[in-house]
Amino acid sequence: MDESLVRYKDDSSDLEGVLATSFESSPDAREWVFHLPDGVVFHDGEPFTASAARASFEYAKNSAGAFGDFLPSKAVYDDSDPHAVRVVLPAPFSDLAATCRFCASFPRS
Repeated sequence: MDESLVRYKDDSSDLEGVLATSFESSPDAREWVFHLPDGVVFHDGEPFTASAARASFEYAKNSAGAFGDFLPSKAVYDDSDPHAVRVVLPAPFSDLAATCRFCASFPRS
């Protein structure tokens, strides 16, 4: 079973966190931060951290799946804080959070 960072609220076009406790973008939408909860583990016991979120972004982008095409190809994913993944984009992308509802998170192994 997998979960995404965000989803649409029921009967709404507003996004809410699923695995992300919160998220925000810079005013120019070139930098996004997804804050992650402590204590979440995958079925294999591996903790859900920013490294796992980064690996999921990279897998989605590099896979042959259609949703990878929606992620900016030159994005940089910073997982230096285990409880926040920062995405830095070469150009504004105001729909990144909405796109993340298609990016499932999974263990790195």
